[in-house]
Amino acid sequence: MKTIELDAAQLLRTLQTLRLRIFERFPDSGLHNVSLQLIEVAKQSRKTVEKIGNPIWSIRLVAISTIVAMISFAAWLSLSLRHESVLTFEDAIPIAEAGMNLLILLAIAIYWLWNSEVQMRRAKVVAAVNQLREFSHVIDMHQLTKDPDSAFLRSQPTEHSPKRKMTPYELSRYLDYCSEMLSLISKLGYLYVSKLHDAAANQSVVELESLCSGLSRKIWQKIMVIYNLASNDPEKLLPTAPSPTAEFAPPAQTLDQPDPKEDDAT
Repeated sequence: MKTIELDAAQLLRTLQTLRLRIFERFPDSGLHNVSLQLIEVAKQSRKTVEKIGNPIWSIRLVAISTIVAMISFAAWLSLSLRHESVLTFEDAIPIAEAGMNLLILLAIAIYWLWNSEVQMRRAKVVAAVNQLREFSHVIDMHQLTKDPDSAFLRSQPTEHSPKRKMTPYELSRYLDYCSEMLSLISKLGYLYVSKLHDAAANQSVVELESLCSGLSRKIWQKIMVIYNLASNDPEKLLPTAPSPTAEFAPPAQTLDQPDPKEDDAT
């Protein structure tokens, strides 16, 4: 029976399809630019997963050589301390104490050297997951001011309120794209530990999944509010011909600088 596993290539294709869907409705939006940057990260994830999953042979060679050298030194030291005469109890105590200290130091050194490779691979996982965590927060910033009340003209804007021109249908699609992107981010995070069995690295990915789930849950609460508000006027959720160029500013969007207009007001 074939083992079920998460395919990085299929995940990349799903991200590319999502990017096209966002572009078709919101071509100049900051969310679309975030999806482009996320695709680049997904393309690099293959190499990152390979680096994390493959053994670091240089570290292993150094660790094994050091362990063999320390064991050989300990054996030579024990043989050099041999006496032809029988040791008295008083003479054996300091020798035994020194031997115990040497064994303890040897065990600590072996443990540290053998785990140095895992620590290096874990550091790569944490760095990669932190990058995905940043994407999650940026997506949350993009949806932060997407107010369902404003789409139904139920709130009175102030002087500094962000410009909101989305219809209820467009707003629901925008929020749904945010939720889908968060879900794909958590899948990317799992790829990094798919070949590394380390509790600390796995915990970092679990925290990322919890963050994405919490943000997605918050987004879906807004979507449910939209559907509840539209229950008395279902026509508002019918797709209309959008004019994205009139709703979105054309300047390119950076990852840490959301667009201040309707699509990305933060």
